[in-house]
Parts: sequence; C-alpha cells; structure tokens
Amino acid sequence: MDRTTNELTQSTYNAGGALISKKHYLLNEQGLPTQGHVYDGRGNLVARSQVYFDEFRRAKEMRSFNLQGQCYQQVLYEYGTDGKAKPPKVINVNPSAAPSIKPGVIDFTQTTAPPGQAMPQQGPNTAPQPAPAPPQKKSFFGRLFGKKDKP
Repeated sequence: MDRTTNELTQSTYNAGGALISKKHYLLNEQGLPTQGHVYDGRGNLVARSQVYFDEFRRAKEMRSFNLQGQCYQQVLYEYGTDGKAKPPKVINVNPSAAPSIKPGVIDFTQTTAPPGQAMPQQGPNTAPQPAPAPPQKKSFFGRLFGKKDKP
C-alpha cells in the first residue's frame, strides 16, 4: 500500500514463482479500495472492479466486471449490530449463462386486439361499433338486501 498515491497493488504467484495476476486498486481517504483493475500474468487488463459503500462509509459490495462490462463476481460485506465485519459472501456469476434481454419495439400506431379476441372488421361503409358497456355493480346495500341470484 502506497499512502502517498493512495494505491494498493496485490500480486499472485504460482508455486513456481511465476506471476499469475496483479490487482491494482485506488484507495479512499480511509485506505479502503474504491475501484481497481485486474491484470493477467502478462500485464493484460482482464477485469475491472468497483466498490460501493453504505451510509457509514463502510464497504457494502464489490463488483467485478469483465471487459464487456458484464458482472462476473459480487462480494457482499455485512456488519453486526456491534459494527464488526462479518465474513464476506462471494457470489460468482457466469455472464454467458445469463439470459439476454433485448429491447423490443412497440408500435402504438397499429390497433391490435387483446390476446384471444378478434378485431372487428371495419369497411369503408361501416361505422365503428361502440364498445359494450361493462355490467353495473350493485351498491353495497343492493348486494346486502337485494334479491339473490339463483344458480
């Protein structure tokens, strides 16, 4: 940790001493990581991370994103009533397994019938038919003292 630049670098090596990955984080004034970059052993950028804080300025969540902007890992931080940190919960996500949601186009210029109903055909000489009126509901007292419907 370098307090003059507020940066933290973590390196991971395999059993043979070769560099596997390097994480570089920017720190806030409390020395907590706020965002970072993850590099492979050759120095290629492979991921980014972002840390979110609660109203007490404690780390609440860290999200790691691949270079396509898809979140592949969440680390959730929780604290007890005494303020002490509980063990973090790690959620790993496979971004390629997530369903793809694409925006749809809605055309408000076309009139379509609700599902299961056919649209009435209107020709040049036919006037549009008014929609049937909904059945009137009886008032509370009408339901209470009115005639009973026979099955």
